[in-house]
Amino acid sequence: MNDQSNTPVVIPTEPQVLAGISLPSLDLVPRVVVSHKKVVGADWRNREFVDFNALKTVFENCDFRYSNFERAYFRDARFVNCRFDGARFHECNFKSANFYRCDLKFAHFHECLLEVREVVASLPAEPNIRRESLRNLKANAIEVGDYENVGFLVLQEIEATKRHYSYAMSGFDTYYRNKYPTFAARACQPEAALAQFKRSCVGARGEAVAVARQLSTNSCGA
Repeated sequence: MNDQSNTPVVIPTEPQVLAGISLPSLDLVPRVVVSHKKVVGADWRNREFVDFNALKTVFENCDFRYSNFERAYFRDARFVNCRFDGARFHECNFKSANFYRCDLKFAHFHECLLEVREVVASLPAEPNIRRESLRNLKANAIEVGDYENVGFLVLQEIEATKRHYSYAMSGFDTYYRNKYPTFAARACQPEAALAQFKRSCVGARGEAVAVARQLSTNSCGA
């Protein structure tokens, strides 16, 4: 029997609709090529992907939870009802990619090219999780020089922070009542609560001003 452990994993051209794909049990999957295909129901959890080629690929009902992607190419890809919980992406290209009804909870991006507003639209609604995701996207935007979107991300972070403190003050649900019992008790002290919220936002506002000044300096120097 031939040893194929080092053979690149290439999805065959036919059929065009690939349902229920099961990859070999490898800790590291060195290469997957699914460009210009439609992938349905793939269970790709807990994998290490390197040089994943998915140009203009449509993914439907796929599970990428807790997987790591290095230099993946998702340009013009379309994700429908896919899960990315805890997935990590490094030096990946998502330009012109679209997300519909996807779960990006705790997904992490590092030095990735993104359609920022597409990703933000798919972030979880829970303000504490959303805020952390926005901070990651802001750091990623700075890493790749996408300064045009930094201000947008700062404003989104402020809104998430505002909602986070509002939930904490009101004891919105069991999570907030258990996590911030003393903070919720201060709801009857709106002035003190508002002051705390403003302190939490001042750093983000400062970043927005700094970015605006940097953009202005760059424009004048051009």
